[in-house]
Amino acid sequence: MSTKTLIRVAGVVGGFCLLAKAAFDGYDSAATVVNAIYWGGIVLVVVALVGLGSELVSGAVWLRLIVGACFPLLVWAVLAALHGGDSHRDNLVDGGFGLLLILVCAASLLGGTAKDDAGTHSATKHTAQ
Repeated sequence: MSTKTLIRVAGVVGGFCLLAKAAFDGYDSAATVVNAIYWGGIVLVVVALVGLGSELVSGAVWLRLIVGACFPLLVWAVLAALHGGDSHRDNLVDGGFGLLLILVCAASLLGGTAKDDAGTHSATKHTAQ
């Protein structure tokens, strides 16, 4: 399995964990399980966001590391701005983000043919005879 595939699988599983937390957060009997799912999902989401952020830049390794480290912080800042202090609204924001992450990562997993670093399809060239 390639690194890109692992990043996207981490995003899908982490997104499902955030959705599960949003769905089952109101039940007192499941508080421990919900917290475990939430924090496990957060770890997977951070792994996915670091990987996705580092893929935004092609070129220098130092720049990929910086963007990979800053992308989760940017997403966290946007989500923190959307949280309103109400637990119902927080669950909607977290669940919506989880669903968005699932859709983006699953679409990338199920997407078309692989592209090489130049951005062109790796197919054989046809020459006129």
